Amino acid sequence: MMTSSPSTSVRPVGLGPAPVVRRSSLGLSTLALAALVATSSGPGNALVPTISASPHTIVPASTSSRDASKLSASDRAEIADAFAHLLPTSPASRPSSRYVQDGNSALAGDLQQAASNFVAGYSTGPDTVSVGVAALRWNGPTSAVVDFDVTVHGQASGSFVERYLGDAVAQDGTWLVSWPTACFLIESDNELCPKAPVGVTPSLPLPSELSQASAGTPDPGLVDPEALAVAPDGSLLIVDQGRDQILRRRPDGRLGFIAGTGAVGHAGDGGPATKAELDRPSDLAVAPDGTIYVADANDHRVRAISPSGIIRTVAGNGTAGDAGNGVPAVRGELGYPNGLALARDGTLYIADGTDVREVSPTGLITTFVHPSGRYDDVTVGGQSFNFEPQWIALDGPGDLFIFSDSVKELIEASPSGKLVRAWQYYADAMATAPDGSVVMAEHGAALQRVTATVRSTVVDFITTKMAGFGTPGGAGAFEPQGVAVARDGEMYTDTAVGNGYTTETALAEVSPEGKAQLLRTSSSLATTLPAVGAPGFPNVVYPPPVASRGGMTECPSPSGLRPFDAGARAKAVEEAKVLDTGFWGNVRLSDRAWWPGVYADAVDAFYDPGAHRVVSVGAAADDLYAATVARSCGEELVHESLAIVVGPSEYSSQVSHLYFLDRDGRALLYWQHT
Repeated sequence: MMTSSPSTSVRPVGLGPAPVVRRSSLGLSTLALAALVATSSGPGNALVPTISASPHTIVPASTSSRDASKLSASDRAEIADAFAHLLPTSPASRPSSRYVQDGNSALAGDLQQAASNFVAGYSTGPDTVSVGVAALRWNGPTSAVVDFDVTVHGQASGSFVERYLGDAVAQDGTWLVSWPTACFLIESDNELCPKAPVGVTPSLPLPSELSQASAGTPDPGLVDPEALAVAPDGSLLIVDQGRDQILRRRPDGRLGFIAGTGAVGHAGDGGPATKAELDRPSDLAVAPDGTIYVADANDHRVRAISPSGIIRTVAGNGTAGDAGNGVPAVRGELGYPNGLALARDGTLYIADGTDVREVSPTGLITTFVHPSGRYDDVTVGGQSFNFEPQWIALDGPGDLFIFSDSVKELIEASPSGKLVRAWQYYADAMATAPDGSVVMAEHGAALQRVTATVRSTVVDFITTKMAGFGTPGGAGAFEPQGVAVARDGEMYTDTAVGNGYTTETALAEVSPEGKAQLLRTSSSLATTLPAVGAPGFPNVVYPPPVASRGGMTECPSPSGLRPFDAGARAKAVEEAKVLDTGFWGNVRLSDRAWWPGVYADAVDAFYDPGAHRVVSVGAAADDLYAATVARSCGEELVHESLAIVVGPSEYSSQVSHLYFLDRDGRALLYWQHT
């Protein structure tokens, strides 16, 4: 429960007296990334020799009918002991490479660093980390699939547990942790793993039955739903960042789009919103007359869509900054506006990264909250906080709740702009309820209701089962991203765990009593996908995807595929360098099996594109995740594919695997591990 004391802290989800287990497949984990380790001749090389004309056979691991009870007690103990030494028991200790398949001192040192950073990333005290085996399955005569838990033991904040899938191998009569599994943990710290030793297969096992995520209910019309709002007629408005479009779900379930062509840009003011361009829209606010305000983040503007559907700019001149106080809002500067809140008198509040601005009903812009000092701090109750406002919402009395992303603090400001309270909190969205409370989407966990002094949980998705969707607290569980509240108190939220036509992308409706259910739509948006069929987008180049055999939601069509030549490889390399900053809704670089394939760092929008470091390029058949893709879409597709690894650089700490195919001479992304 939140209190009025500024010192009261709310622990992030997963940190509490009892351990919280989150299940995920090693090949699909959102925490960590694994290295491409087979075909690179060195971290500095961007291209490797031509892919072999006679690729080897991919052998996806299949779980034997024998269960773990067939392993002898000594085998089980030896496997458990090997995994227990995978990471050190404390940041000061050092793992032993002798427990890892063909381990070496460099591998052990990298594991040490990964463990230390794992602890640092999930705790604030002198905590420890350990690894334990949760379950075992046979994977063949000399290997076993292992569900293992990495646990941070908190001195003050309880335990945090992440579950992964790895494998153990029998080598010279001894059970060892496989080299790819150790490599996986190293790259959880975004460090490239050492090259695979000679004779070691750099491929992970397929997910065991124990770690398969439960399928949700896909909505083929949604790609990457984020912010939500409710219009006066009761329809649900949806910011789909993957499309760079604003969608509308009518009360009868029909889904359509009301703004954005899908092309990234600013054009369209003064005309129909459906023919205008947007650039990473991030939030919405709706006036009583039906006017819809859109925070157009990368455009550094706030746009407004009239009830008749005409779009115009109401704040921001397109230049990132905070200049302009007391001037017409369209002449003032904004810097990546994220959150919006609209007061009863028509005042529009804008959270734009370092400031909260306000636009008066007469159209003048001023600064409502501005940080000071070298580190952009604000002071609340004598305590200083770094100020990075992301989401905002007004309560009944007119206080503004501000989520500061950099420090994960919820800050309350009075109508005069005085900062009166602060709580530790991690919000992904906020909305005003009819009773004057503020409803928030707690990161990865729950919907909660907040007043000036009290916080209560409406629905906890970690523990609550929602029919037709995922496993509570497990891989694929509903993770609320946006939130909106209707006049009758009904709440709406969304999730996009898979970022693009996956079984984990959906809308949900939550009653005032906390009962949650999936929200269906009655029509697909396939015909409104950005620029499909337009000049430059012939359907022959972008044929519809085909069904997957499991794992992936859909697979690329086999039509028009051909082996990569030098020119196509060069195109893929250049695309890999720029996908992060220029890929919000850009279908030009991706196959329809992975539209829009959102691929972005948290900071990439603030830098120029093209600066990612390509570490290696090679046959996808030799990649760590080849078996996963082959299981879903077949070996033939994998053998036609190119795998590119993007590694850490001064520009970004990101490590990622990108799978490309050559369709009629175009290098198209169709799968990624991020």
